[in-house]
Amino acid sequence: MAVAGKSWDHLQIKDIAEAEIEDFFDDLTIGNKTKKNYLSVLHDFYKWVVKREKRRSKIEMPEFPDISFTLSWRNIVSMKDQRAILDEVKRLTWDFNPRIWLGIELLATYPKVRPGEMLNVKEGHINLNERWIVFPAPKEKTPKFIHLLPEHAEMIREIRGPKGLPDLYFFRHVNTISGVKAGVRFGQKQFRKWWNQACKNLNIEGVDLYGGTKHSTVTALGKVLTPEQIQRGVTGHVSDAFKRYMLPDVNEALEATKAVEKIRKVTDPPVIHISEALGSDK
Repeated sequence: MAVAGKSWDHLQIKDIAEAEIEDFFDDLTIGNKTKKNYLSVLHDFYKWVVKREKRRSKIEMPEFPDISFTLSWRNIVSMKDQRAILDEVKRLTWDFNPRIWLGIELLATYPKVRPGEMLNVKEGHINLNERWIVFPAPKEKTPKFIHLLPEHAEMIREIRGPKGLPDLYFFRHVNTISGVKAGVRFGQKQFRKWWNQACKNLNIEGVDLYGGTKHSTVTALGKVLTPEQIQRGVTGHVSDAFKRYMLPDVNEALEATKAVEKIRKVTDPPVIHISEALGSDK
């Protein structure tokens, strides 16, 4: 909205029509995925304006341009390498703030949660008696839960110590460091910083936090669970967008290859050499 407002600074909203909207998006020097997000926000804004002003100004809903994009694949790691990276993060950070490792560990174990959502967890969102964490305002708009493994619930209990105030962020600095006071929530780069450092120490290149945790775990699960099981019980996606995280189903691919070999054995005619067909004397 701020970018659009700057572009249309001297225009009345009733004067902003298809041409102005198209020019706005044509002038943006950003990727199409971000453009699509901008378009969604502006479209919702116009719906609100049209509804609010329909009797006074009679503003009409403009047509918005079509913007398409293809989501890119992320590099992933094996579960063995993921565990090695997590162990290295723990080695690097446990002594001064174990919440760094714990946050990344949870991201790798519960692919339903995004890094930004994990950072927003407050003390009051965690129920260790029932072993769950609620995320009240995720991207999907409706609250979602993760059910903790007993060992993770125990880790949180151990790290947490005396329970803090309900509105206190759980993933926070516990000591003042580099000018950041104790009690302040982790910034957006905190998990990523230590993930990248661990990868560097292990000579693992090109795998970001998102790809190395969520995408890698979902891809590995594709070997033992169906896409439908993963969608319902692991990622919680309401659309099929999650399927881009998964490489083609390994089990299905192997079964298909076996089937090809099987029909070949049935349908391939026997090989007859010319000498056999004509007789050995010929």
